[in-house]
Amino acid sequence: MKQTIDIDKEVKRLNLFNKVADPTNYKLPTIPFITDNEEEADEMVEAIVYYAGGAMKSKRGINGKTFTVTSKGYYVEIGA
Repeated sequence: MKQTIDIDKEVKRLNLFNKVADPTNYKLPTIPFITDNEEEADEMVEAIVYYAGGAMKSKRGINGKTFTVTSKGYYVEIGA
């Protein structure tokens, strides 16, 4: 069975991950991503999990509508 790849989704995922990845080594912890848009936060979680093996989304702020997405990095997330 041949598997198809959605190139647009892959490119979007990579572009999102590149916004938070350490430029010297993508397997290191990510730069925190902060947004008031939960859908955007969820997309970033998906991208980070795909490349780094894990991510965390937290809800913060006075209004409770600010989301921060982070990852401890590939080495920690997968236990390398």
